[in-house]
Amino acid sequence: MVTLLCCSAFSVCLDRSRLLRRVSLQLLRLRLMDRPLFLLMLFGFSTALVAALARRTLAVTLMSAMTRALVVEIEIAVETKYTKGALQRGPEALLRALLMMVAFSAHFGAFLLPTGSNELLDFKALSDRHLSELSLTQPGFWVLTNGPCTLVLVVFNALYFHLLHLRRL
Repeated sequence: MVTLLCCSAFSVCLDRSRLLRRVSLQLLRLRLMDRPLFLLMLFGFSTALVAALARRTLAVTLMSAMTRALVVEIEIAVETKYTKGALQRGPEALLRALLMMVAFSAHFGAFLLPTGSNELLDFKALSDRHLSELSLTQPGFWVLTNGPCTLVLVVFNALYFHLLHLRRL
């Protein structure tokens, strides 16, 4: 997982190096990283920590790299039809968690970059396409995914304003 994080982050940082990006995606395709829920937890903690340190560029870099990895996980889940590894135990719950984090990263990216990020918008379009293919577009699903995202964003906004903005005044 650490290798995946490093490769993905460096692939975004170092002028979007194709070699490093291919290495990180290949690690996922070879299923050497078969713990997507741990990936989600690490993604959440790392973005929260980086955002708390007011390192916006690094936060967006991590978020972008991890979103790319999550989209690949969704593609693997669709291709294998939930027959291998962790997907066998709870495919719907896992896919919902992955898609929730993709949606969360798009919302969080909009918070960090008010002008918007084309890369995150591309990831959002990818996730929307997968959602339509998986027939998970019911209103209840969007309430389930966007509700926690909105709550977390409100908390982040409050913490950022209180801890960082007010101290600078």
